[in-house]
Amino acid sequence: MESESESESESEPEPEHESEPELEDLLTYICDAILPEVKMESESESESESEPEPEHESEPELEDLLTYICDAILPEVKLESESEAESESESELEDLLTFAKMSSKVKLESESETVPEPECAYKQMCNTFLDSLCICGEYFDSQHDRCYCDQCCENKCYPKVYIHGKPEEVYEVPRDWCRFGLKLPAHGYGQKVTELWHRAYHGTSPESLTKIVESGGFAMPGDYVHGGAKVGNKDGFESLDSFYRQIFVTPCLTYAQHDRYASPSNYKDYEAKVVLQVYIKPDEYTIGPQTFGLTETVHPDFSNDKLEWITKNRQAVIASGILVKMQKK
Repeated sequence: MESESESESESEPEPEHESEPELEDLLTYICDAILPEVKMESESESESESEPEPEHESEPELEDLLTYICDAILPEVKLESESEAESESESELEDLLTFAKMSSKVKLESESETVPEPECAYKQMCNTFLDSLCICGEYFDSQHDRCYCDQCCENKCYPKVYIHGKPEEVYEVPRDWCRFGLKLPAHGYGQKVTELWHRAYHGTSPESLTKIVESGGFAMPGDYVHGGAKVGNKDGFESLDSFYRQIFVTPCLTYAQHDRYASPSNYKDYEAKVVLQVYIKPDEYTIGPQTFGLTETVHPDFSNDKLEWITKNRQAVIASGILVKMQKK
C-alpha cells in the first residue's frame, strides 16, 4: 500500500511545474493569434503607404519579437516541458518496474519455500528403535532415508520390485519397512556401486547389526570383529572350510526377514526386526536355492531355486542401509 501511494504521489506534477504549461499556452496563443494579426496589419499598411510612418517603426520590431518568441523560445519551452514530462514518465515507469520485480521476487521466494512434509508416525517409531541400538550417527547418511509403510507406498506408488545394476537384476521393494541410509566407503564410490552393482538383503539380529556397521563390513564365521568378538554361526559350525565361511544375501526381502535370519527383538509393545540392504558385485557371487526346506513359493517374482546369493569375497558386499520393521505384538 505504501509503494502504491508513493507511486501515485510521484505521478502528480510538482507545484513548481504548474507555471510551465501556462507559459507554453501563452506563447502558443501569441504565435497563433496575435502574430498573424500584426502581420496582416503590417502588410495592409505597407500596401496603402509606400513609406512607413514613424509611429509604425515599432511594429516591425514587435513583429520581429513575436517571430523570435515563436521560432526560438517556444520550441525550447516545449522541449523542456516534453523532456520533463518524459523524465517524469520514465521515473514512474522505473517505479512500476521496481514494484513488479519486487512482487515477482516475493512470489518466487514464496514458491521456492516448500513446506516440508510431516514425517509419518511409523518412521518416527522405527527411528526410536534404531536409536536404542546406540549406533554412532557418523555411520548414517540421512539423505537416503525412506519410509515404505503402507501410507508412504500408497502416496508415492512404489512398485513391488525394482531392477538395478549391470547386467540388470530384480530385487524386492522393502514395503512395510523403513530404510535408514548408511555412508558408503570410498572404494564403493570408486567402483560406482550405486550404478553397476546389484541390490540385495542380509537378515540379521540387532546385536549383529551393530557389529557389522561398526566393523565396516561383513565377517565370516571364525573372524574377529570390532570389540574382539569371534564370529560364529547359528548351526555351530566354525571350521574354516565350512560352507558357512561365506556371505549370504538375497534379492528377496520376504526371504531375508525370516526369523532364521532376522531375529525378532522386543521393543515396548512391538516386535522389531532389522535387515541390511546391500550392494553386491556382479560376477562375484553364485546363485543357490532356498535352504529352509520350503515347498511353497516364497515370493511370486522370485524362484525358490534362486533365492540365495553367496560370495566368499568380503569386498564384494557393501552395506547401504538399515531396514527396520515394527509390528504390534
